[in-house]
Amino acid sequence: MSETGAVEARRVAVLAVDGGNSKTEVALLDADGRLLGGGRAGPGSWHAVGMRRMVANIDAARRRAAAEAGIPPDQAIATVGVYCLAG
Repeated sequence: MSETGAVEARRVAVLAVDGGNSKTEVALLDADGRLLGGGRAGPGSWHAVGMRRMVANIDAARRRAAAEAGIPPDQAIATVGVYCLAG
């Protein structure tokens, strides 16, 4: 972390998404597996809510995780993305 408490985006190694029928959870991890930020939003299954809503929910959870990690929401976040989605 920097002196202001913000995490530099280049230190985020993995953006992990768990999208299910009831909720979506996103975790931002560093290269050592430490949790830097997490976020939760509505369903991450296109079967449950349709493609547009699913994408919006994933983005909302990602933005919450970025905010918790001190990363601007529109900045590139991670080196690798892992998406586990229902459906």
